[in-house]
Amino acid sequence: MRVNAKLALNTAVTTALMTVCGPLAGQTATDDGDVIVLDTITLWGTPQTGTAVTEGTGSYTTTEMNTAAGVALTGRETPQSTSVITRQQLDDQAVTDMEDALRRTTGVTVMRDSGRYRFQSRGFYIDQIQEDGVNSPAPGSSVNPYRTSSSMSDLEIYDHIEIVRGATGLVQANGEPGGTVNAVRKRPTREFQGSTGLTFGSDSRYRGTVDFSGPLNEAGSVRGRVVAVHDQQDSF
Repeated sequence: MRVNAKLALNTAVTTALMTVCGPLAGQTATDDGDVIVLDTITLWGTPQTGTAVTEGTGSYTTTEMNTAAGVALTGRETPQSTSVITRQQLDDQAVTDMEDALRRTTGVTVMRDSGRYRFQSRGFYIDQIQEDGVNSPAPGSSVNPYRTSSSMSDLEIYDHIEIVRGATGLVQANGEPGGTVNAVRKRPTREFQGSTGLTFGSDSRYRGTVDFSGPLNEAGSVRGRVVAVHDQQDSF
């Protein structure tokens, strides 16, 4: 009886699959061999690219991130402790370098070491910083004995920064226990846009920024973006 029930179940599942797949194929055949053309079914959806844009949204969060698992997941779906610093937050708080950004991140400690900075989470150093999901040497990593963050680009070129606290073995083979920082760059836009900025601060500091983006052909299939920064300050 169990075997018969199992065969009946398999038959029912197969029939259901044929019923679902038949309309998607566009046509089906009757027992007499006649072909019946079915109505077209159009499916609409939003692709998950893992590179959600925060620029221009005015938000302090992002709709999705892929630093923890390598696939696009919402913050609720991500099975780890995560934080995100959006373009809006970077602009509102005038954050221009990685150490200042990570000072504003829950669970991350920024330490000054002989004039340089190191980052720590859960008692371990964060030895890798990603750029668009690709690993690069970070302060304290074994491939960067000088432990300097000066090689990091100015944060003006990034759309947002994703931080995962804890091991990320799905995207890093060594699964560093401290965590992962992923800086996601700005993307060229379909419509032309441009902005300039000028900032003054203490110790004779001034900072100028230029950011232009737009299509490079009429169809908008080729796009480009240029971001330039000049930052100068009297200090040691």
